[in-house]
This record gives sequence, structure tokens and C-alpha cells, in this order.
Amino acid sequence: MGAGGAGVGDELREGGGAPGPAGRRRGDGEADGAGREAGRGEITAWGEAEPALGEAPAETMYCSPDGTGVPVVRRDAGTAEDGRPSKTREAKVAVFHTAERRNPRTGLPERDAGSARHTAAIDSAASRDVDAEPSAFARRLWRAAERFGFAAAKRQVVVADGAKWIWNAAAELFPNAVCIVDIRHAKERLWEVGRAVYGAGTELCRAWSEKVCAALSEGRVDDVLREPRRHAGDKTADQCAGYFENNRGRMRYPAYREMGLLIGSGMVESSCRTLVGERLKCSGMRWSRAGANDVMALRSCVRDERYDDFWRRRRKPPPMAA
Repeated sequence: MGAGGAGVGDELREGGGAPGPAGRRRGDGEADGAGREAGRGEITAWGEAEPALGEAPAETMYCSPDGTGVPVVRRDAGTAEDGRPSKTREAKVAVFHTAERRNPRTGLPERDAGSARHTAAIDSAASRDVDAEPSAFARRLWRAAERFGFAAAKRQVVVADGAKWIWNAAAELFPNAVCIVDIRHAKERLWEVGRAVYGAGTELCRAWSEKVCAALSEGRVDDVLREPRRHAGDKTADQCAGYFENNRGRMRYPAYREMGLLIGSGMVESSCRTLVGERLKCSGMRWSRAGANDVMALRSCVRDERYDDFWRRRRKPPPMAA
């Protein structure tokens, strides 16, 4: 059902109907077209611009990208590291939101209700220095940043894990943003070293991991780096040392707290599960890249409560060329 985008009609409030030939609903054709137009709006400015989160630029706004695998049909499969065809392609998801309110008990920032906006698609983040345009992912991310108000925010904050494609895009598109590696991801890297070196569940593992995680929270990144380097030769420890070396400039957690900023990206991880996984990763599903992108574009509209705006805009004819 997933291949080719069939079943997109599940995301529509209109056009349900009875099953037709080959199990397609009378309305899936409309759904396919709607999904394609919603997806096109992710990367191309057309028709009436969608409103930003507020009338005035936000004081502080967050962007959190992440990726999750989507099962795809063979013709759209990529190549795994071992050279064999991959069964999945990575959907790149980004969430934009504000977090001006504070938890009354802890005083920590919390996401503002109703502020989240999403963009999701299977596209490439790869680009070369000689390319005339940014990567497909970077173009889509920039379009979303303009649409949702991130580009105009007085202070831009990118919070994500340590994936290189995320930080390459952030450096290219948002050079003045505050860049933060999700502290939970960073701490999990340290726990992985503790389990590899001292054994999972052991007291030595717990004591070592808690010690280095506390140092990380205090901003003592140099002290943290020394610990996995003491276990050079262990694959997990070596990878961890490289991770912290590459991201050390994005781990000034005491300074971020002093600035009143979020230091976690749990919202985009949740969106990877609910926006993408719950619809595209059901048992037996295999999607075409185009079909998956159609569904993710429509689900983003519905989740962000942009669905009615999308249909109003879709009914208007496109502007005439000059």
C-alpha cells in the first residue's frame, strides 16, 4: 500500500469514499496531488506565503533537525556501507519552535504550546564546494526557516545531535545561530564507553559514567575528553573521543543555561516517531521516495494546523508570470 503513495487519503479529512480498484479509495488521486503540492511548498515559494509563528519576529527561536530510516521499494533504495542495497532511506525531519515560558517548579525553559512547525522529506544533505546551489535538504530547511519565522528571529538556536550533515547545514544557512549538541546524546556517548570498557551494569561503569557526565554538565569538556582518550584503542572510546573533539564548541552547557536556552532536542526525536514512524514504518510497508514525501508533507500540515490554510491556498490559481 505504501509504495507509490497509495494510502495518502488516510491523511485527508475529505475524499474518503469506498475502496476502488486495487484497493485505492476514490480520493487517493486527489490525495496524491495534494501531497505533491504540499511537498513542493516545502522547497519552493509559490502562491500566498504562509504566516510565521507570530506577527513580530520571535525573540528566540529553535530549530532541531534529525533523521530516521523509512523502508523503501528497491528502485529507490540507496547503498549500505557494505555495498549492498539498503532497505531504508533517511527521512530528514526538522522542528521549529519557541520556548519563552518557564517551568514554574524548575525555572527551566519549556516549549511554548502550539508553536511547533515541522518539515520532513527524504532528500540529500550532500553537496560540494563547487555546487551552484545548496543541497536539497539545505534548500528545504531554508524555505521552512523563512516560512516559520526562524530566519527573522532575533536569536536563532540550533539544537541537535552530533550528525555532521546537521552542523554543515547549520553553518551554511545560519552562521550566527547558537549551536548546541543535545546534552542527552552527549551523555549517552559517555555511557556507551563506560559499558564497553567496564562492563554493562557494573559499579565501575556507573561510577565512571556519572563522573564524566557531571563534568560535561559543568562545562569541563577538556576533562571529559581526557577520559575516553585514556582508553585509546577501544573502538567505542576512540569514536567517543572524536565525537567530543568535533563538537566541543557546541557543548558550553553552563553558558547556555545562563542564557536561558534549551539544551535538549527531544521534540524532534518524538516527531521522528510520531510524524514519520507511526505512518511509514508499519509492518510490511515499502514506500517510493515520492510517496513517502507526499505523506510526510501532508502529515506536517495536519500536525502544525496548517491544513486548512493549505487547502485555501490550493484552491487559488497560481500567480500569473510577469
